Amino acid sequence: MAEQKTVRTKTAKTKKMVAKIRAKRRKLTFRGRFGKKNIRRKSNPKWNKWRRPRGIDEQQKKEDGRTPQSGFRSPKSIRGIHPSGLNERLVRNEKEIAALKENEIARIASGIGNKKREKMCAEAEKKGTRVLNP
Repeated sequence: MAEQKTVRTKTAKTKKMVAKIRAKRRKLTFRGRFGKKNIRRKSNPKWNKWRRPRGIDEQQKKEDGRTPQSGFRSPKSIRGIHPSGLNERLVRNEKEIAALKENEIARIASGIGNKKREKMCAEAEKKGTRVLNP
């Protein structure tokens, strides 16, 4: 027999949170200051982050992108929340998966091997918790 998976429906609060996250998704381009300008592209995520210019020879030019100021940060209510509207939590073992709450999803730590990862995914499936990187 096939096991039935429990499907969690989004509450009104979660739907509002997701709408807030999507509204805040617009990101300004802060290109890096180091390396050749002809390879420093907006589309490359490596160069799409802010690096503070240091030294007397590193002046900030207009074509180098905007300077970050206060106000570019996301609202505190949605900071650190996964785009699905649930709180993301890093887990390293099966006990931590068992301790997850209703409104949390698991992200398995990168140093966990395949054998332990499979056990953790099975534990999460039993509990009905979503794993972001199985």
